[in-house]
Amino acid sequence: MKIKNEKTMEDFIEMEKLELRYYAEEHVTPHEEAYLWHLENPQTGMVLEDQGKIIAFMDLLPVKQNVFEGIKSGIFNDKYLTTDDMVKMDQLNPGDRINLLLSCVVVEESYRKTEALDMLLKAHLNYYLSYVEKGIVIDSVITSNVTKQGEKFSEKMGFRRLGISEHKTVIYLISFFDFTVRIKKGCILDNI
Repeated sequence: MKIKNEKTMEDFIEMEKLELRYYAEEHVTPHEEAYLWHLENPQTGMVLEDQGKIIAFMDLLPVKQNVFEGIKSGIFNDKYLTTDDMVKMDQLNPGDRINLLLSCVVVEESYRKTEALDMLLKAHLNYYLSYVEKGIVIDSVITSNVTKQGEKFSEKMGFRRLGISEHKTVIYLISFFDFTVRIKKGCILDNI
């Protein structure tokens, strides 16, 4: 297994198909929009492949403050997230503050008891810590779960449950510091 660095539109079509195996269509962002996210911030969506086949991916997206507040209050549905709702990482300056949205985690079922999730989490963490080293402040990570599996993941990661959104997702929040500690400890990966 390895992180796939170069991603094409065809990859996003495959990722959408993989996601639709585990999530209802009403919760899946169309591959066209997900590809635009990738063009906006190429490293905020990590993809894992095994022998040329996409087996897992995760989107950890830098969102604008008003979007973060909308998700936190339960009124913004991240299915409709566009590039206009995101912060461009390469335009940040030392001292700028951002929050992250853990928008999606998909691991093909046969890879769920492997290090796939750990690899995705660590790849994201390394990417964002490179910005912290440049003086960017990352405050929090928020997630809006649509499945019981997502809730279980959030709870094992140490996220705090905030409530239920207008669109019936369960919202969780964690500080970026605590998120970092949990990933470095590797304490969430068994039996998710």
